[in-house]
Amino acid sequence: DVAAAKYGLEKNLGWFADPLYFGDYPASLKACAKDLLPSFTANESALLKGSLDFLGINFYTGKYVKGSPNDTCSVETRDRDVNGTEIGAQAESSWLRVVPWSFYKLLKYVQKRYDPKQIMITENGVSVPKEGNMTVQQAIKDDFRVNYYRGYLNNLCKAISEGVKVDTYFAWSFMDNFEWREGYSQRFGINYVDFASPNLTRTSKDSAKFLSKHFFNVGRAGGVGAPVPTASKPQKASGVGAAPAPSASKPQKAGGVGGAPEPNAGKPQQASGSAPAPSAGKPQQAAGTAPAPNAGKPQQAAGTAKATQQRQL
Repeated sequence: DVAAAKYGLEKNLGWFADPLYFGDYPASLKACAKDLLPSFTANESALLKGSLDFLGINFYTGKYVKGSPNDTCSVETRDRDVNGTEIGAQAESSWLRVVPWSFYKLLKYVQKRYDPKQIMITENGVSVPKEGNMTVQQAIKDDFRVNYYRGYLNNLCKAISEGVKVDTYFAWSFMDNFEWREGYSQRFGINYVDFASPNLTRTSKDSAKFLSKHFFNVGRAGGVGAPVPTASKPQKASGVGAAPAPSASKPQKAGGVGGAPEPNAGKPQQASGSAPAPSAGKPQQAAGTAPAPNAGKPQQAAGTAKATQQRQL
């Protein structure tokens, strides 16, 4: 089972990341896939190795794995352990369970195997059970999503405190939207969208307020290893829709939750590239897009933000 879990990671993540870091596919994948995988020339391998600027990862859930003593290429994923205990709470999406500790384990694995200089979490989020059938007043009380983010972000902060070089985090998603083959039936947004309204009216959910208060306001400039702002200089407030730093000559409006402007209805951010998502129900992993916010421009809305400190929520 341990060997099957290792092969599962090499098959799903190493398939994309290994060529970019090592110039070739994992040996285990080549042994199992045989002629189905192309071969790299020495020149192609040299061009690939180290060619990425950062490693982007979409992460949602984890699974248990069972191997076969007669087939080393067999990987069977399960939602229950050998005692029948579920790995985590079931989300609305059939492939998604709430497994916060798997986020920590994956990040530690990635840092140890690839030693990337920069990791971006390009998607992370959850669909609340039955939320598509709720009224707006019911849907905005999304404790299930709040608890998901609390658990996953605590594990993210733990990994960062132990040397994992994550400096950017994107929640999926800024608002309810078109979820691929599920259409509008499953909601991942931290802002509710009334699809029946001509104006597509949006209402912030409790998860948006939670992230704005406890995570997105940690800081935007810097990244891994950035110095913490000191009290000697007035600092600009950060977070979703934060107001500029107060001026002594002019009273300022409060920023953040309650005092922030309504989030912009622009497109939710989603990167594309390497490192596939752990489940078949979601699009594959991302790498290469979604730049960090520019300090001279208005900051991003509630679905995107940059994590620059380690903090328990």
